[in-house]
Amino acid sequence: MSKFNLLVLSCVAVFSLICFRHVERNQYGRYFTEALETIHDEALEKVGRQKLFNGAMNGMTALLDEHSDFIDRSNKKAYEDELNQHFCGIGVHLEYDPKRKKVLVSNTVVGVPTPAHDAGMRSGDQIVAIQGKSVDEIPLLKGKSVMESKLTGASKLIRGPADQSVSVTVLHAGETKPVDLTITRREILVDSVAGDVRGDDGKWRYLLPTDPPIAYVRILSFGRETGEELMEILAKLKSQGQLKALIVDVRDDRGGYLDVARKICDLFIDKGLIVTTRTRPDEVTGKSEVRKYSASGNGEYRGFPMAVLINRASASASEIFAACMQDHERAAVIGTRSFGKGVVENMIDMEGGRSLLKLTTASYWRPSGKNIHRMKGAKPTDEWGVLPDKGLEVILSDDQEMDRRKSRQKRDAFRTGAADEPAGAVDPQLAKAIEYIKTKLGENQAVKEK
Repeated sequence: MSKFNLLVLSCVAVFSLICFRHVERNQYGRYFTEALETIHDEALEKVGRQKLFNGAMNGMTALLDEHSDFIDRSNKKAYEDELNQHFCGIGVHLEYDPKRKKVLVSNTVVGVPTPAHDAGMRSGDQIVAIQGKSVDEIPLLKGKSVMESKLTGASKLIRGPADQSVSVTVLHAGETKPVDLTITRREILVDSVAGDVRGDDGKWRYLLPTDPPIAYVRILSFGRETGEELMEILAKLKSQGQLKALIVDVRDDRGGYLDVARKICDLFIDKGLIVTTRTRPDEVTGKSEVRKYSASGNGEYRGFPMAVLINRASASASEIFAACMQDHERAAVIGTRSFGKGVVENMIDMEGGRSLLKLTTASYWRPSGKNIHRMKGAKPTDEWGVLPDKGLEVILSDDQEMDRRKSRQKRDAFRTGAADEPAGAVDPQLAKAIEYIKTKLGENQAVKEK
């Protein structure tokens, strides 16, 4: 058979497959509509179309990876508000402790005074009840894990209109008697980059008070404004001659926008790959779509020692940043192994923009070509996440982690003009980063003196 005939046959085969897939798609669309209408019209217990649609979407996403999700109409605004760094609530991040099977306050929102912080809510508090409803009674959502169900349910109960109060019963860590807190919700604009403590003007201070040659910034999330926030901070430090060394803390940073992570990486390296994304293999060609994102060549913040702090809650965009800095040997990575969430999630408008489909469409890979994503059943010995540099792993016990968070919360509330300055941070991981940076500064000074 000639090459021309083979080419013709290949084209016919591809065209036929495309036509088949188009027909199949239309067919299943009709099946879906038929099932929804049949259930709506004939089920013994009447269920509205909206509820049926939501249930179908939740059922489909339950078949996917743990990060894909359907955000229905009632939750869309809250979800987008968090990504856009503002929301209406009391100003807390929640987490689920699978061992204790409890919903906890991972931290209060940093960067602004919050109703939760003002009411005395602390990191590590257990949420016992909301509006008199026990958290233990929050029902499981069909197709969702216990963790997702509890966190979703608790967040929905806490959030609501501004200037209205919500009753939250909490059990402070180390105490035995729960306390009731009545907290008034309000619109909260959230900083995504913070320093160590505030000045008496309420603004963040980015030089460590005990080690002023070292700048310290915390990236709390990779939101829409994070890149601009960080660039403004770095530019000010540089213009004042204060950018001699830098610690970037992405502990407890659950991630955010891929583009923002790329933008921040680009500040610190002048060439080479930042991250690569890969889609699933195409059904026809068997090939993945590979996109490589490289440094622009600007990289204006180089030439000084740098460290990145990570922990087991550092995920997604924060892992892209830590891995890029590590692979380019731009910064030492210190702390504990990261979470291992190496997937790209697209936000797809549904129902004319009234709901969202959060769909995992690709995986991302380090500049070295190594995997970040922790697959189901992955073992500790497998390749995933970001590991601290050799000799710079600092594992904290549960008690040490609790002490670190309590200390951090005190420093978040402290202003340098106040009289009751908290004791130095109880933070072995930060102490290791400072030790590393001091060593590098000493080495640089020795080189200059030669």
